[in-house]
Amino acid sequence: MEKENRVVLELSPAATHLIGYRFGHQLYHGEVAGELNLEKTGYVRFPDYTVRVEPSFVRGFLMAAADWDGKTAVKENLIIEGAESLVQAFSKNVREEMLA
Repeated sequence: MEKENRVVLELSPAATHLIGYRFGHQLYHGEVAGELNLEKTGYVRFPDYTVRVEPSFVRGFLMAAADWDGKTAVKENLIIEGAESLVQAFSKNVREEMLA
């Protein structure tokens, strides 16, 4: 049976608001890189209590993903799951803009 192409992030319950390019970059490299194959659709699940992310965090996370998997793969195959506000912060339009 093939391994599910999904990473569930384990963050502190205090992590309701994520900020900072460096933190986004480190989180991707520390928790996601190498665990997800973005040659096909891959899912990153944030905890439901993480409800807010700043653009700096999103940019760092996406740039790290692009460094690891390539911009096209991130734009087309990365799916973010979690609170609706967080999902919107990583929408396809945002990915397209930040990875242009």
